[in-house]
Amino acid sequence: MQNNNRHIFIAREGLAAKFIAHKLAQCTNLDGIIIELGKKAKKRKLKRLFKGKIWEFPPKILDLLFIYRLNKVISKYIENRMIEKEGVEEYPDKIPLFVFDDVNDRECITKLNELAPDVLIVFGTSILKKPIIEIPKSDILNIHGGIVPKYRNVHSEFWAMAKDDLDMIGTSIIHLDIGIDSGAVALQKTLKVEGNTSLAEIKYRNLKLSAELICEALALHDKNELPYIPQKKDNMKFFKTPKYKDWRTFRHKIRLT
Repeated sequence: MQNNNRHIFIAREGLAAKFIAHKLAQCTNLDGIIIELGKKAKKRKLKRLFKGKIWEFPPKILDLLFIYRLNKVISKYIENRMIEKEGVEEYPDKIPLFVFDDVNDRECITKLNELAPDVLIVFGTSILKKPIIEIPKSDILNIHGGIVPKYRNVHSEFWAMAKDDLDMIGTSIIHLDIGIDSGAVALQKTLKVEGNTSLAEIKYRNLKLSAELICEALALHDKNELPYIPQKKDNMKFFKTPKYKDWRTFRHKIRLT
């Protein structure tokens, strides 16, 4: 259903972003796509990782190799499913596409101001700074592959599996604020997950759920019926990126593929 709101999608580069973009183009008027390459963000992360004493480096290198392998294996699994089952390989045609290394760069902020979005849809980017958050006229909706407030930050599915909390695997659509996955909840939905399901398959199914839920959220937004449910601060939990020792501890619970 078409409407007068201008929707801009902003995401980190990847086939998952291409899939969400296609679904948005099907369910609403998508007026532009901004893609973040994230090279600067990766360099900043590496710089932070290797601060400290030289004897602290070996476990940090193990952590880095583990998370690289984890992301690579899951990304390859999802890419194969996206191409084979969804037929997605590129961003949708005829929708303006803009590429920046960092979404918080001045050039990206200038372009967003030109695009003048009513609603900004965010998926997997660097943490947005205040100049971007202030641009949309109506709302910023963040697609988070976890159930908040219990599972904030990235790799929510990993931690839910590690904690034997399979009923809390799913997606939240959040009214984005200045914090990390701390904004009011618009919509949430969980997946039905069996204990023998691989992490990669869960990630793939959660991605499909994310596309379904953001389309539902936009339809409600256009009717001024989108919920706004503040998160209870005393229930908020924040899980960091898993380390190699976490994998060693929980690998009997988590099958990658």
